[in-house]
Amino acid sequence: KFAPLRAGYERQAVLVKFEGYDQDLEFTILGSSIEVPIYLEEALHDFRCVVHGKLYRKKLLIHNRGKIAMKCIASVPPKYKDYIDYQPDMGFVQPVASFEMGIKFRPQHELVKASIPYCLEDSDVLAIPFKLKCPDQKLPVLYTLNARLTSGYLNFSANVFEFGNFYLGR
Repeated sequence: KFAPLRAGYERQAVLVKFEGYDQDLEFTILGSSIEVPIYLEEALHDFRCVVHGKLYRKKLLIHNRGKIAMKCIASVPPKYKDYIDYQPDMGFVQPVASFEMGIKFRPQHELVKASIPYCLEDSDVLAIPFKLKCPDQKLPVLYTLNARLTSGYLNFSANVFEFGNFYLGR
């Protein structure tokens, strides 16, 4: 997997040895990466702990390091239409400038079932990958929405709570 952290070229020599064979396999892997014009300030948008049925909002801050204005489109996959919405869902990011796009997140208990491959086993913690499409850019802008779903209900097992001694004074 080639996942560079900065623009540039990478060269890696690889030697593969097979058990029971005298001949080794030698090859070189070459990779190059460039900075794309459109990028997000934060690739991880963490909503932390969210309650089922409530509305949460966050802003995507989209930057353009290019020299021309570029169109950016946010589309929600069909299985997440009831839970996520963008406002606005399309915009133009001016050269060397930023553009704000809002995310409306309405988590429901069914969201865990809808996002099975993206949630931790036996928990309500989600990490769902999304992408913004830029028609003039070959690569989409990727980001992850992270949240822990919980119920808003509290249950107490005791009728009386003992807090101990309280002290009065300054």
